[in-house]
Amino acid sequence: MTPDYSWRCLACDHANSAAAPSCVTCACPAVATVARIESARAGLSHAGGQPCPAATTPRPASQSATRAGEQEGPPKFAIIVVGVLVLLAGMTYSVFYVGPSGQRMDVLGFILLWFREIAVLAFGLLAILATAVARMLELFEPRSKPARPPVPAESNGRAWE
Repeated sequence: MTPDYSWRCLACDHANSAAAPSCVTCACPAVATVARIESARAGLSHAGGQPCPAATTPRPASQSATRAGEQEGPPKFAIIVVGVLVLLAGMTYSVFYVGPSGQRMDVLGFILLWFREIAVLAFGLLAILATAVARMLELFEPRSKPARPPVPAESNGRAWE
């Protein structure tokens, strides 16, 4: 099964034509399992035994974000905040609106009119609160320690000698 569009190899990132059932560089199939991709990457090496740079080169942020399942555009948090603000503005307007008879809405009328929106507003505020708490916790997480430098091959493993 080959795609009907030009595609990039998941092992070496080489561009292939739509008619190619496997990569022309590393022979990895167009539709491959993770194990097959990993074995193709392991097979890619230069004379020095280093992996092919195309297989280890990070993709641009725009491509990696869409491949990781993240959405492009405004973050979900901003959409939730804007939605909650619009809902609050509409509810506030209805409280101070003077009807054709010259009366304002009482508390029971407000609850009956806006019951579903009050529930949505409660969930929206809960989501905003949970996101804010998660972001605050991220600020207080300890930083990871830098990795120790490798011990040279000719040493016996004791740094003081």
